[in-house]
Amino acid sequence: MSAQILRLEALLRLIADRKTLLYGLLEYQNTKSNKVLASASQKSTKKMEIMTNDMSEIARKTKTETVSMKIITLVTLFFLPGTFIATLMSTDIVRWTNGKKRYQSGALRVYLAICLPLMATTFIVWVIFQCREKRKERLQNEQALASLA
Repeated sequence: MSAQILRLEALLRLIADRKTLLYGLLEYQNTKSNKVLASASQKSTKKMEIMTNDMSEIARKTKTETVSMKIITLVTLFFLPGTFIATLMSTDIVRWTNGKKRYQSGALRVYLAICLPLMATTFIVWVIFQCREKRKERLQNEQALASLA
């Protein structure tokens, strides 16, 4: 009977050793998997960093282009009313001739009397639309922040 007990104890030690070995193998596989996942995560982070830098560059270029477009818009707004009136005055609809080649201050006064108020009106309408757009954007940002809170 004591031989049987000795065999049983040896078998229990063998099972305990195998159990320890199995836990060691599982831990090794777990460590290996963590290394693979960490490597993949690092690659993904690098890609995200590159994408973020690209998006930052695109945003910077967009900002520059937006400033350029605003300048073009302002120049257009400045010259558009005058161009319209000059075109109108160069047609046969309005004639400012009197046979002599002399400075016609009446035509200039009419031109300025029409052009300057039209130019001011154009700028005022543009400023109103700009303020409206900024207010709309500010409200959208406030609503987006409120929905996050």
